[in-house]
Amino acid sequence: NQCLPTRVNLVCKRVPVSEVCPIYNGEVETVVHILVICPFASQCWRRRGGFNQMADGYSFDAWLKQMLDHTDKDVHGEIATICWSIWQARNQLVWDNKRSEVNHVVFLTKQYLAEWRKAQGSSTKDLYRDVIPGDGASS
Repeated sequence: NQCLPTRVNLVCKRVPVSEVCPIYNGEVETVVHILVICPFASQCWRRRGGFNQMADGYSFDAWLKQMLDHTDKDVHGEIATICWSIWQARNQLVWDNKRSEVNHVVFLTKQYLAEWRKAQGSSTKDLYRDVIPGDGASS
């Protein structure tokens, strides 16, 4: 839906920003650039290993479809989490002027995914075992 607020999408919505990628000043910041082909993103994908690089001219949607079609279902969450972690690293640079290291982004990806999987393994009963009926409920 092109709703990710990349610089190109912001310019299309008449927000006065430069279209240039904040991580790699050589290209405009599109979804496919920031999440896949930006040198920083590319390094994250290579560091993770096992993912094919994208051919020129692919859209993010085409790349994602290819990735999902050629990986096991248990890897799909990792693909989404790597994208999310790259976006978080981008936002830390834009909003906090804090540059992230590739190894740190890959580490956080693994940590987030492990925590998410652990939470998914918990039953609803386990999640609410310490809740006393009526706590937090408004009358």
